[in-house]
Amino acid sequence: MIKKLRLGLILMLCLAMIAGIAACGNGDGGGTPATPAPPDTPPATPEPAQPATPADPAPGDDVIVIEYYTYIAGTHGNAAVHAEMIGRFNALNEGVYRMDIIHIPQDDWDDFIKQRALINELPTLVNHMHDVEWQLDFVAPNQLSYDLRPWLTENPHIMNLFLPVSVDFVRQDDGRIPFLPKFVSNPVGLFYNSDVWTPSMPTRDMTWDQFVAEIGTDKLTFMTGENAWMTQLLFTAAIANSPGGVNWLNSHIGSRVTDYNNPAFIEGARKLQQLLMHNSIPETMLGATFAEAANSFYNNDTIMIFNGPWMFGSFREETGADNWGPDFHGRTVVADLFPGNFALELPAEIGLYWVAANAGDDQIRAALAYLEFFLSDDEMQRHLIQSGGMSPGFTPTPGFWAAVEEDQILQHYMEALATGPTVVPRLDQITFDSIAQPEMPNLLPMLANGSMTPEEFAQALTDLAAEIVAAGGF
Repeated sequence: MIKKLRLGLILMLCLAMIAGIAACGNGDGGGTPATPAPPDTPPATPEPAQPATPADPAPGDDVIVIEYYTYIAGTHGNAAVHAEMIGRFNALNEGVYRMDIIHIPQDDWDDFIKQRALINELPTLVNHMHDVEWQLDFVAPNQLSYDLRPWLTENPHIMNLFLPVSVDFVRQDDGRIPFLPKFVSNPVGLFYNSDVWTPSMPTRDMTWDQFVAEIGTDKLTFMTGENAWMTQLLFTAAIANSPGGVNWLNSHIGSRVTDYNNPAFIEGARKLQQLLMHNSIPETMLGATFAEAANSFYNNDTIMIFNGPWMFGSFREETGADNWGPDFHGRTVVADLFPGNFALELPAEIGLYWVAANAGDDQIRAALAYLEFFLSDDEMQRHLIQSGGMSPGFTPTPGFWAAVEEDQILQHYMEALATGPTVVPRLDQITFDSIAQPEMPNLLPMLANGSMTPEEFAQALTDLAAEIVAAGGF
């Protein structure tokens, strides 16, 4: 079956991504558009203010060490795979460069970077941040990040890997590229344990009502701690499955929701409330962090968990078995998309890294060496095998398709993407950061126990958004 899908799959993945991006660009919300249209004649680009890419040191010089602060460590679902990649970079560059991982909890990550920026002590290499506005409105105009344009000009094969919509999003008016663009689109879906739940059809082929009926009284993995990640994902899918929901979600790309008193949002909240009331485990949901909530799935207490393909490693024995309960088997986990064939993603985003402009030549050299390694053919292929996704700028080798054929969860995900899902932004990508965390998660327990109606929930969030706007928020 894989051989038959091979050429068609690549084409369909590209078309699916293009369709998703086009859908994202059709919103009529205010604010800065997520994907600015390029002018008919590109403006003249000034020469970069920074010097050309620093030359690599000769082997035998003192090793250049990057203190690599990252949240992709500890209990993060991709921690083991990420550590292995850093290990490969260190081995390849032994005696020249080395990266030492320093774990910062994901919940503290944005604040950590902002505080380091205020005291002019940014880490050399900065992982992806949730607060896009701060990066665009503070980091970029103050030139706190290294302009990647000269390096990308010297390496056109790397520039060609990136999603054009992401390049347009990060490129500044003067031509600077202060952040690494995205090279792959990894739409978010769901995972279910076929040992404890066997649906009559793929979840992506179900209507919302069919989805609820097939779940019955089984339990889903919810959380209200941190940014209520899993809960917000299913909430987004509930909105998308409500009349007018897709248009409402897309209309806020490039802006932030200020009025939640919308029929689609309220209907989505009603759908979510019913599931929270009847299909959650309160003692493992209320205040739960991601790791705590995921533990209920690893112990067969819940049938389904909501997350992106970066979680694949958690279901592979070599990287995830340490977290499994005695009767859990990762090979029986199935990857699929949300009812209505919805996937969650916003391709017009900043990519995974940026480099601090004031890190110094040695540190910048090391950071660029890591980025070149990270975007090499071997690592790109490893990334797609580990997490799937759509990367039209990269052509996989036959080894990739062999890996897909051997890896059940990757095969499920790639086949689901090949169906051409409707791609919409996640709810946390269109809400104010303080509403995404902690305000909305703080309100979810009241929605779950019925002490707050969906209408009251929407009004409470609208009131919070009004306070943010009054205080000068974006």
